[in-house]
Amino acid sequence: MLSAMTRRRFGSYAHPRVAAATAVLALVAGTVLAACSDGEPSAGSTVPGASASSPGASPSPSPSGPADLQVEVPGPIGLTVAGDALWAVSSEDDAVVRIDPATGQVTQTVEVGDTPLRLAASEDGDLVWVSVFRDGQVRAIDTSTGQVVHEVALDGGPEGVAVGLGAVWVVRQDVARLTRLSDTGEVLGHTPLGEEPRLVAIGSRDVWVSNFGTGTLTRVRRDGTGARTSGEICDGPQGMVVDSGVVWVTCTPGNEVVAVDERTMRVRGRLLLTGEPDGIRLVDRHLWVLTTDGPTLIEVDPDPSTPAELSRVEVGAATPLFDRANVDLAGLNGKLWVSSFGENRIYRVTP
Repeated sequence: MLSAMTRRRFGSYAHPRVAAATAVLALVAGTVLAACSDGEPSAGSTVPGASASSPGASPSPSPSGPADLQVEVPGPIGLTVAGDALWAVSSEDDAVVRIDPATGQVTQTVEVGDTPLRLAASEDGDLVWVSVFRDGQVRAIDTSTGQVVHEVALDGGPEGVAVGLGAVWVVRQDVARLTRLSDTGEVLGHTPLGEEPRLVAIGSRDVWVSNFGTGTLTRVRRDGTGARTSGEICDGPQGMVVDSGVVWVTCTPGNEVVAVDERTMRVRGRLLLTGEPDGIRLVDRHLWVLTTDGPTLIEVDPDPSTPAELSRVEVGAATPLFDRANVDLAGLNGKLWVSSFGENRIYRVTP
């Protein structure tokens, strides 16, 4: 059962993704679940902290389709796994929630500020880092206490965040910079990027950033130096995963997935995927892509020379987002978890 939702602006993006607040779902039984407007945030929304639970976010059986569980989360986008729990952004509630993967219960809600977008867990699982776009902040949550323990002021639209190669990496879209942080939040340096950079992924030796505006990728050394940008890869590169010398890239408006050679930065293979491919993960050696239309889970044969669609399962009933927001996926305990921004839902699927 879904309520109406008003989509909020994500800040000063030039791209249509954040150009206007849009009503996306119908009223159910006359009840409207309204998101925060572009005015002042609700009281306490910018003060980090935690509550014991979120009574409005509860699991329910999936009435149809492949999902065996669904969890109500207003405006879910980024997902990550830390320890034995799933963590999810609730962009509409300005919060990050902890979800018990066995029951789907939301066991903790942490207020992090105005418009959180993406998550990344530390390698030991003790911290979850979140980019808070409109606050111009990156915050770290202690996964054992649910408290915000590090805060870093980073203006310029922090969006993509990743942990690896000895640092925390943050893409600042509006100023086209990749910022490198220590594990305690100390700013270590900045690297210039291409137009409208989005997300960041960790490779075996380098860090990769997708430049949505120019259709390129930027490769950066682990010390933040040696930035090199590829030629045009595709229309609107966004999600990435790096494996065995290949950077797999979802090209959302271009409706394709592209395999890029880590060393040469040249395209090795392409696969047309309809439905706006967005999220991408390698889970138990299986390459999964999530489209915004549905959302729909697609397994891809990870042969970079001849990538092929192996299966396609429509998980939800949302319409394409047309770059107004994003979807994400994560793997935990043999299950796939899928965020559906347009439905205020996170689904659990057995692959």
